[in-house]
Amino acid sequence: MGLRSYLFLMTIATLIAWGAWFFVIMTIDPSASPVSGLIAFYLTSFLSLLGIFTLLGFVVRWLWYRSRRPHRYKVSIAFRQGLWWSLALNIALALQSQNLLSWWLILLIMVLFISVEVTFLMLSQRKLN
Repeated sequence: MGLRSYLFLMTIATLIAWGAWFFVIMTIDPSASPVSGLIAFYLTSFLSLLGIFTLLGFVVRWLWYRSRRPHRYKVSIAFRQGLWWSLALNIALALQSQNLLSWWLILLIMVLFISVEVTFLMLSQRKLN
């Protein structure tokens, strides 16, 4: 799949995910819905954020690196970091819904995801060298 096709499909999928998220927000009452309503909310939220963070991450890398890195490298890192950010925000939302979120827990989540990402980056640098 070419870069244009990937970006087009990712944009369409992100727009569909945002539409689904707005649909869930407008139609499901969180206090009266069963667990399936919460699953729908968190799943659509995760997919929407994943799409936005991936697309924004790719655009930033494309502007920053221009021709120094191949596109598949930029796309894979943008997707992986979009995954971490989406997961971290959904975890924070879930903790906040239970009144368990605090500054030190946010810091712990960020340190965990940054550590995992640094590990991935170091392993990918080893493969390149």
